[in-house]
Amino acid sequence: MSEPAPAPSRWRFAVGLAAVTAVALSLRVHRLASVPNAAHDEGNWLLAAWERAHGHPVPLPPDARFVTDLFAWMMALAMRLFGDSIASARSVPVAASLVGIVAVALLARRIAGALPALVLAALLAVHPWAVLWSRNVVTPYALSLSLAALAPLLAHRAWNLPSPRAPWWRVACGQCLALGFQFSPLALIPALGVAAQLLSDPVSRARLRDRSTLLAALLAAAHVAPIVVGAARVAQHGSTRPSSHLDHLGPRLQTFDRTLAGVLSGEATLRDFTTATPPLPLELLSGALAVGLVVLALARGRDPLRRLAIPHLAAALVGLPLLLAPMRQWHMPSVDAERYGFVLLAPAALLVASLAATRLRGIALAAVLALALGPTRRGALWFLYGGGPDRGVFLDRDGAGGRRWKVTALDVAVVDQIIAEASALDGGAPVTVVTADYVLHPIYFANAASGHRIVELNLAPLSPRPGERLLFVRWSDGVFARGFWPRADVLANEALTERMRAPDLTGLRLVRALRQPDGEALIELWTARAP
Repeated sequence: MSEPAPAPSRWRFAVGLAAVTAVALSLRVHRLASVPNAAHDEGNWLLAAWERAHGHPVPLPPDARFVTDLFAWMMALAMRLFGDSIASARSVPVAASLVGIVAVALLARRIAGALPALVLAALLAVHPWAVLWSRNVVTPYALSLSLAALAPLLAHRAWNLPSPRAPWWRVACGQCLALGFQFSPLALIPALGVAAQLLSDPVSRARLRDRSTLLAALLAAAHVAPIVVGAARVAQHGSTRPSSHLDHLGPRLQTFDRTLAGVLSGEATLRDFTTATPPLPLELLSGALAVGLVVLALARGRDPLRRLAIPHLAAALVGLPLLLAPMRQWHMPSVDAERYGFVLLAPAALLVASLAATRLRGIALAAVLALALGPTRRGALWFLYGGGPDRGVFLDRDGAGGRRWKVTALDVAVVDQIIAEASALDGGAPVTVVTADYVLHPIYFANAASGHRIVELNLAPLSPRPGERLLFVRWSDGVFARGFWPRADVLANEALTERMRAPDLTGLRLVRALRQPDGEALIELWTARAP
């Protein structure tokens, strides 16, 4: 058996954890309002939070009721404290990820020692998935990752380590699992992982008979049951269910494996958010190395972290496609499907951290550095200095760099820049802002205090009022890559271009062109007036 790593003293651990937390904070707060750009479903959560912050909450849309509005209330509190801004809302997942990093480190130190705990915290601090998904509120999955990483540690602390406070630890574990359901139905996977973890260990299995276990389960079920019922109803009425889950099984499995390997290496997240993608052979090589690292940890990692992670890894690999199938393509063919990877990332981080308790600790430390100096650094540099076209959403068509995430050189979200230009027209009088892309949906939040009229041409036709000033938001030429798919997005932008040039409008002129940090075109703002 490998010798355990030397344990630093308590103050060294504290200094190390402070350094890891500082790195995590620095990766998450710089240009928080604008990087990545606020887009897509982020608009729903931003507006829901704003409505609650101002005392008139509106229920979530029916197709979003597989989660509760707890996330919206958390952001509403942040807006009440820090103001109505994108940065205020995004401070919630940032804070949650930082709390999660510290909590995971403290629990892991008690269970496995100081160095594995610091490695685990560092992996959660610098991994591209953990960084970028804590910088937006498209989904609350940054919170889900923290809870998924905490759950196996809490379960071990509650049922395997003797303590007079064990009943309280068990209740805490139950609440951790139940809280996960508030943010994603995929929280069922960590819950199943904990069940398998406890049942597979003789010590914890014997203690499951304690009354405190039943109490923890009842308290958790009290607020999980309504969420499960809601999620089942949404899935039952889903319109995106594949006609056959087993058609083209071989290619689908290849796509599934490529996405999961990319989640581990961080390259799948970079493909979603940026165009800083390596050539395919290098991407596959990095994925293979990441998978190999996990396999090495399975073979050579030190218990108890290794033992804790195994049932959670199995639950993720089996449960993820099964839970996605009712509402999504289970093999995750779109580049943005990497967001579901938190269920895999949590046990993988535990496994890699388990190597830090062996003579292979150098490999675990090298993995942290490789992530920080590799994909995480490349992603940061791309947002600060890069650019490029949107290559589409499908992995098999080399999709990458979704336009929804693209930024400008200013530390201001694109929708805020659009509303600022609209307010500058006609001396601040209300104008009609015309868009044709759901990517710009956060414009409703940006406009909440301005009162401009918003028209989405992809949803309804434009009927100008006499004398009305209009501001058209058009994607610049070159934003859509050659061969972009789905073609409907390109056609919607072309339809907006034709509409702003229609003969029933006069005085068409370019107001401003927004550019990416490297100077490439992004958005054009055109104004015209109805006679």
